[in-house]
Amino acid sequence: MFALHYLEANPVSRSDVRNYPFVGKGAEISGIIFVNKESKSSRSASKEAIYNALKEGKSVLIYPEGKTGAQPLTATFQKGSFDVAAELNVPVIPFAMEYKSLDDYWDHTDTMAGHYFKYLAKPRTYLKLSVGEAIHGDNAFALLRQSQQWINDEIISQRAEWGGLAPDKEAIGMK
Repeated sequence: MFALHYLEANPVSRSDVRNYPFVGKGAEISGIIFVNKESKSSRSASKEAIYNALKEGKSVLIYPEGKTGAQPLTATFQKGSFDVAAELNVPVIPFAMEYKSLDDYWDHTDTMAGHYFKYLAKPRTYLKLSVGEAIHGDNAFALLRQSQQWINDEIISQRAEWGGLAPDKEAIGMK
């Protein structure tokens, strides 16, 4: 959600976040669109909510992989939001975020809350954020492919600027 520091948007989030103490109610009030990926009706409802938000002129923040991870490049993108963007002829603005340390990625080995508190305990976290040019089109697959290609290219560029991904220095006993 780091990107929300720079833009106003309705994010799409996992439905279980709604049940987190304190966070869940705030997320609900703020306009987060919740989705349970295991439920077809939930996926349909979230797609409709995305459609309505875009129709109202709002921006929607989507992580089209549907999950986080520390894989080398992006995982398979889900097509639903690209269908909506193509149907409404709304531009897609890709962005790429890259952490300097592998330890900053949430790889699902601990809970979201556990990762969050571990992350907050660090004195400093380094992250690069790049925003691409708007991609226009009425073909969902083309929007998806162009977005994913730009993001993957940008991740490679960001990692090169970091000198490649490295383990957290504190975690391996370096200061």
